[in-house]
Amino acid sequence: MLLKKTLKFKNKPGFTIVELLIVVVVIAILAAITTISYTGIQQRATAASLLSTVSSVSKSISLFKLENKKYPITIDDCPSPAATNTCLPTSSGSIYTYRVNSSTNPQEYSLVVSKGTQKAGVVNSRTPSNTGADLLSTSSVEDTGPNEFLRYYNLAPTIDSWGLRPYTISFDIKSANISNQNSVQAYAQNGSGAKYAFYATVPVTTSFVRQSITVTPSNSSSTEVDAYLSFYGTYGTGNVSTVKNLRVELAN
Repeated sequence: MLLKKTLKFKNKPGFTIVELLIVVVVIAILAAITTISYTGIQQRATAASLLSTVSSVSKSISLFKLENKKYPITIDDCPSPAATNTCLPTSSGSIYTYRVNSSTNPQEYSLVVSKGTQKAGVVNSRTPSNTGADLLSTSSVEDTGPNEFLRYYNLAPTIDSWGLRPYTISFDIKSANISNQNSVQAYAQNGSGAKYAFYATVPVTTSFVRQSITVTPSNSSSTEVDAYLSFYGTYGTGNVSTVKNLRVELAN
């Protein structure tokens, strides 16, 4: 007698399309978070490496000055530098941009070390900084114009190093007399011309007030090497500026 067996198949539970999509989305989100975290860690590591390199190179430049009484003219005269130069090999993937300003007393130099899109540097021989919350140039000197014109601080080394990009320039300013005019013009100047150009109007009072301008310099004269931040209050008005506590940063 032939026995017939009836096979019974039970429905096994599985993933629905919606559930699969949710899993895919979650995996994608986790992957994105991991990538962002890794990128952030990598950028911080690069920034730290750049600052370390800047510190090391700037120490070598200072040592050269100690031995030779002046900064080197170039730092990439390799492999056999002339007496006025030095050879500072770059680290892998890094680029050095160096400039010495011999017209100042004492001398100043600017150094930028870049790797990809990240930079760190020394501007006007100041403390190394990176491009995060960057103090590029400072001057606490208080200066008053001999008349309604004041030439205050040379920004050319800063712009040479960091390029034609927006800068935020802040300073404390006051005027000797605002009865005829209560504003001054802030601009780049060096005699009859300047290497770079920018222009802004700044309000003034007879007491120090912290003012800030954001400017994007442009090329002006290829024969000039300086671009002094200057202030002008119109001759004959008594609108004579006094400025102190300059701070120059990369604008957001």
